[in-house]
Amino acid sequence: MKDVVCEGGTLYIVGTPLGNLGDISHRAAGVLTTAGRLYAEDTRRARILLEHLGSPVSVRSLHEHNERARQREVIGHLEAGESVAATFRCQPKRVCNLPIPNPSF
Repeated sequence: MKDVVCEGGTLYIVGTPLGNLGDISHRAAGVLTTAGRLYAEDTRRARILLEHLGSPVSVRSLHEHNERARQREVIGHLEAGESVAATFRCQPKRVCNLPIPNPSF
């Protein structure tokens, strides 16, 4: 999991289990239950995982067809100081397309 800090907001890239929900790490579970926002490539699977964790966090889609619109949304939340989590199926390279202002790696 990689944290990117942006002027008070934090972007969490969260690895999720592919099969067994019990395989999620404690840290990933903690992020998914406390993040202000969650963006997921597959919202159906993300909701199942959130329900399993008892997380009240709502989930929004982020995939190749709505990437541009969601980028502005995600950056807006980060600039407002919110914590944002993002989950992806086996292709986290898509995260590299997010233009994150002032990343500190």
